[in-house]
Order: sequence, then C-alpha cells, then structure tokens
Amino acid sequence: MAHENHLPIALAETNSASCGGMFGVSNAFTSAVWGLDYLFNMASDGYSNVDFHFSYRAGGSAYNPVQTFSWKTGNEVQYRNVAQPLYYAMYMFAKNASGEHLLPASIQTSANITAFATTSGPGSEVHVFIINKDGKASGPVTVHLAGRTDWGTLLMLQAPSLGSMANDVRYGGKQFDADGHIVAPSTTSVRAGANGDYTFTLPNAAAAVLSVAP
Repeated sequence: MAHENHLPIALAETNSASCGGMFGVSNAFTSAVWGLDYLFNMASDGYSNVDFHFSYRAGGSAYNPVQTFSWKTGNEVQYRNVAQPLYYAMYMFAKNASGEHLLPASIQTSANITAFATTSGPGSEVHVFIINKDGKASGPVTVHLAGRTDWGTLLMLQAPSLGSMANDVRYGGKQFDADGHIVAPSTTSVRAGANGDYTFTLPNAAAAVLSVAP
C-alpha cells in the first residue's frame, strides 16, 4: 500500500530474536552474516529504513549492536563500549550500499551463500556483496560483471567461525575501538580475467564486498 501511494516504508523495530536476543547466537558472528543478508532482503522488499532494536535488561541483551560495560573505580563509574558482530554488518552495509540502487544479481551454488549488487547510478562504482552463511562451505568465488574489465577492490568482514564473538571479528582486518572509531580497513586488489571475471577466495564465516569502478 505504501508503494502504491508513493510513500517510503520503514521497519521501526527488528532484530535477530525477540526479548533481548539469544546469547551465543545474537551476539556471535552468525548475527553479522545474517544481519547483512537481512538488510539486503529488506531493501529488495522496498524498505527505505530498518531500525535494529536495543534492549536494556538485567544480565544484558544479546542482540544489542553495541554493548556497554561499566565498573566502579572508587566513587567513579567507568564505561567501555564494544561493537558487536551485528554492528559490523550494519557498518558494512552503511558504508558500501546505503542509499544506492539494487542491481540484478544471480548466484550459482549449492551452499548457503547469497549475492547482492548495488550502485549509486549509471557510470558509477558497482559493489558486489557475497555473504557466506554456510557452516562448512569455503573456497574460490568468481564474480562476473559484464562490461567491467578493470581492477577491483576486495574488502572482507570475517571471523574464525560463525560462533566467534566480537573480539575476533575483523572489518578489513581492523576493529572498532571503545569510542566507536575504526581506522581505514585493509583491502586487496583483484584483477579481472579476460571475460570480466573476478576470482577470489571466500572463507567460511565471512562476507566480501568487491568494488569495481567504471
């Protein structure tokens, strides 16, 4: 109905599980690959905005994108913020896909892997996301981009396993500090083959974005 009336539609409260999430799932790296895939599915369905829910409960909430820990030193209370795996997924989407247009993308695999592509407009850089949600699959991936034969830049979001916690998550090899800052991520260059095919290795428990200029 919103689209029929040319109105934007937002998902105002959502997350991986209700009532604060599930420890070991909502705060593990599995929430990052789920979260990134979920954002693209919401975009594909026409949502213009998605708000992930915070919750403050006794004992903590597993699905908070940022966890805040506190302790007392004398009469002072000190705090430390920790970006959770889901926050890394939100950040990856915001930096590389937010506000862009979805492009047609298809994938051929028997593994639990999805693919999405975005661009800001004709003649602009194309971002191709490959999201590995499979517990066992890893290996070489080939991305074909018709009409693009130049070098591409590959950025990885990864962890040792789907069950890894925040301290093991890396965005381009880097992590957020307690103030929410992250230094420029490391990337690798991938050269197109003769047919416009870009090949790289996709580990288990990872999401990759391949950016290719016009």
